[in-house]
Amino acid sequence: MEMEPIVIYALVDGEGRRRYVGKTTCLKRRFARHRRPRPWAVGVIVLEECTAEAWQEREKYWIRHARRSGWPIENLADGGCSGRPNNFGMTGQKHSADARAKISAAQLASWVTPERRAKDAANNRRRGPLPKARPPREPKQNARFAKGNIPWNAGRTKDTDERVASIGAKVADRLRGRAPSNKGRPQSDAARAANSRAHSGLRWSHNRRAAFERSREAWLLTLRGVRRSKSWTAKQRAARGYPAMVTVRCAVCDTARTIRETQTKRGRGKYCSARCRGIASAAARWRKAS
Repeated sequence: MEMEPIVIYALVDGEGRRRYVGKTTCLKRRFARHRRPRPWAVGVIVLEECTAEAWQEREKYWIRHARRSGWPIENLADGGCSGRPNNFGMTGQKHSADARAKISAAQLASWVTPERRAKDAANNRRRGPLPKARPPREPKQNARFAKGNIPWNAGRTKDTDERVASIGAKVADRLRGRAPSNKGRPQSDAARAANSRAHSGLRWSHNRRAAFERSREAWLLTLRGVRRSKSWTAKQRAARGYPAMVTVRCAVCDTARTIRETQTKRGRGKYCSARCRGIASAAARWRKAS
């Protein structure tokens, strides 16, 4: 698939001066996003069209050319960055003294104006005074203890816990390495009848019944000499009630993958990932804009 070209552009103000250099794949959308933070931008011109492998060097070249030519550009970075938070052009750099002074003046001007103070005062009056703190509540007595029931840990102390732990350690040491007492001993007819009576009438849950069916199917396949594997043929999968699988290729990166046939009928499986879907949508918007 042919990749869309990358455009190196420059923003122009009302006097025709080029004041910002950048790159984009959709010039119309990028210019619309520039209008809000840069109201002086009245137009955009295309400086160059390049490929995805060369846009970083070409953007750096045009920014250097703009600075040497005396363009009043607002670019702080040297170019070649994608604008993401972890790869922004100001990473590792410091603001100059003039820039810090401008930032401080802008922040102070937005907070100390009379209009801002009047607005905050009106909001505080509308909100009313802060609620008073509630007095701490007395802890309620346990209802079960109030009825005369003895709690499970009544009279339990640290010595009791240590004594119980020592007894448990002694029992564990005595039984370590021994086989269970009922190992190898078949149950009597009376015990089997008692277990049958205890389990009769109980309904299995959905998960337990599904697990039993899977184990039963694996056991039957073992008896028939069929080795269960994931590489069943389409006929075997259909005989066991599994959905049919088809192999599709991504429309962007041409990666092959296996999905259910019902997914292709619903229009899915055209792209292998969200990244490829985004690339395809961006290409469609670029073709529509151009």
